[in-house]
Parts: sequence; structure tokens; C-alpha cells
Amino acid sequence: MKKRFLFAAASAALAVATCAPAAEASPASPCGFSRSGSNSFYNHCGNDWAWIFIDYSAPNLRGEYCFKPHSERGVGQFAGDPRGAWYTRTATTDGTRCTNK
Repeated sequence: MKKRFLFAAASAALAVATCAPAAEASPASPCGFSRSGSNSFYNHCGNDWAWIFIDYSAPNLRGEYCFKPHSERGVGQFAGDPRGAWYTRTATTDGTRCTNK
């Protein structure tokens, strides 16, 4: 009984693996600030940690945010907010986070 179960499980896994559609690669995001519909992103393409200024309409959110090298982050989900984002300076880091503000 145990052998039949293992055979059935292996057959099912093989069927799923061979019938699953191949994932298509998405085009690379552009470096810097971009929008897709109402979503906004910042893609830091640099080799160094960086401070990125994000211009939100709410003053308590507006300011610099730390980005690690080659990272992309969603920065907003509202049409027109943030208004933009840009690199301001290289960050000092301890290897896991920015240490200077």
C-alpha cells in the first residue's frame, strides 16, 4: 500500500511539473522613479547604498529613505502620490542598514 501511495504521489508531481506553463520574464524596471497605473516604484540601480528623497504630499512622510544596492521598492499606491523620488547621496552603512541620516 505504501509503495502505491508513493508512486501515485510521484506521478502527480511529475504531471504538475510537465503541464505547468513556463513563467515569462518581465522586462527590467527602469532605474529611478516610475509609475505603473496608480502604483509608484523606485528602482535603485547603483552599486552603493543610497538615500532617496521621496516627495509625498503628506509632510510627515516626505523625506529621505535608505535603499540598498540594486533594489526596487514600491513607494506608493495612490495616483499622483508620491509626486516623485530621486537620489540625494551615498549612504554610510553597517552592511544591513543605513547608519547616517
